[in-house]
Amino acid sequence: MLDFPLCLHRNMNSVMNYRSGQIISLGDQVTYNGQKGYIALIGCELGSGCSGVQRSEWNMNDTQVLILFDNDARLMLDNVLDEDLLVFCERRRK
Repeated sequence: MLDFPLCLHRNMNSVMNYRSGQIISLGDQVTYNGQKGYIALIGCELGSGCSGVQRSEWNMNDTQVLILFDNDARLMLDNVLDEDLLVFCERRRK
C-alpha cells in the first residue's frame, strides 16, 4: 500500500473519469506511459493542495489532475479523457 499525502480541499463539483469510464479518485494507483504513480490532486480550487506539493502546483482548474510518480516526478494533466497514456491500476483502500 502506498503512503501518500491527502488533498486538503477538493472541489466536489468536479467529477473526472478515466478513459475506461471509472471515476478518478485521490490516491488511485495509476501508470502514465508505464511509470507507476498515484493521483495526488483532482481539479482543486485555488489555494488548495496536498502536503509535499509545491504551492505553484496547487493552482489547478477543474479539468486537471496531478500525478506523483514513484520516482518523485510530478505531472499535471488536462483533458484526461483524451489521454491514452494514463491507465488506472488500483483504487486505494479506505
